[in-house]
Amino acid sequence: MLKTLYKEKCLRYFIIPEIILLFIFFFKFSILAVYVILPLYVFESIFDNIFFNIPLIWLLFKITTMYFCSIKFEKINKIEDEEKKKKEKIRLKIIIFLLNIIALIIFTIFSIDLVNNIFNTLLSF
Repeated sequence: MLKTLYKEKCLRYFIIPEIILLFIFFFKFSILAVYVILPLYVFESIFDNIFFNIPLIWLLFKITTMYFCSIKFEKINKIEDEEKKKKEKIRLKIIIFLLNIIALIIFTIFSIDLVNNIFNTLLSF
């Protein structure tokens, strides 16, 4: 799966959104707050409802999309016509990029709100 995505120069569409998300997360909060909030959030998310378990949902989404994209690339590589193969690859890369950006925006909105709620709860003690 990773080999196919790397060969198609498509792995960066899966890695860059995580780098952006970490950049937003670490500049939104100080390092001390991250070390306090993150373990509490992980502990809470293990025992909480699946809808509040955003990082696991994000990870599942990324693994699922990577799997289906690698399968699709393998099917595209079996096409004999070079022009059609090139068009299909470009179209799939655009779809992957847009899908990851939309998921990144949704995850950022949910995670910032959730981390703010946890941070406010900690400050209320």
